[in-house]
Amino acid sequence: MRNKIIFLGLLLVVIIIAYVSLQTENSTKESIKEVPVNYFAALAQYRSQKDSFLRKDKQSPIYEEDRLNFKGLRYFEPDTTFIVKARISKFETSLGIPISMTHGKPEFYKPYGNALFELKGQEYKLMLFRSEADTQLFVAFKDLTSNKESYGGGRYIEIPIKNIKDNTLVIDFNYAFNPFCNYNPTFSCPIPPPENNLDIAILAGEKLFSYLGN
Repeated sequence: MRNKIIFLGLLLVVIIIAYVSLQTENSTKESIKEVPVNYFAALAQYRSQKDSFLRKDKQSPIYEEDRLNFKGLRYFEPDTTFIVKARISKFETSLGIPISMTHGKPEFYKPYGNALFELKGQEYKLMLFRSEADTQLFVAFKDLTSNKESYGGGRYIEIPIKNIKDNTLVIDFNYAFNPFCNYNPTFSCPIPPPENNLDIAILAGEKLFSYLGN
């Protein structure tokens, strides 16, 4: 994804394996209750590898002078109730639509469709976008934790398109991550469209990053 806002595909294989494994026969009206035995280990490994990237990699958005003191990102505790199975309503067109950016000038993203799911007994919808290579689905969202426990500019999830099976897709909010502009405001990041503002607290995934309390 442009502007390096997406987490560089780090541990992409781990994510693909986790998501494919989660394609169960559960109803789209329920959170996924059963996960693979190695699910929590894979999630922990993903987070550890991301910390290593942010601390050591030359392309890390963390200010170079702060990397040695970087203690790792903060997360909500893993919660499998925030793994949902969504029904995909694909759009007939994939023409780009303008999405507002943190630096002001909008950029065009290709919409893929809507993901319809139930969480905590309520129905929700998220608009999905295609990656530039058309291999990934990208979703930017805000929720009731935004600008409180999590980054005010919203969080992202990236999922391989091939994970869609029979017009359904598993969305795991435990993998929700912050855009690079939370770590470094010199980056320009897409702001979630209004229709992706969820009226629920997503107590999963990455929390707000602060250099004072990382």
